[in-house]
Amino acid sequence: MSFEITTQEQYYSAKQRFSELEKWIEKMENFSKWGAHQQEAIAEYSDLNTALALYEGDQFKKNMIWF
Repeated sequence: MSFEITTQEQYYSAKQRFSELEKWIEKMENFSKWGAHQQEAIAEYSDLNTALALYEGDQFKKNMIWF
């Protein structure tokens, strides 16, 4: 799974999904007994985290004022 965020709409959608996954993961207690479904959720969470960070970094660069 790999995500690329290029628009504000995609960003807000990804941010919402990331928040949902984060809340779900926090409720899980015994990580050693996780099955494939939970592992896929962790992979999606990680990929979204990376995509969000890349997009936010790009937006920061675009909004910087260079002297």
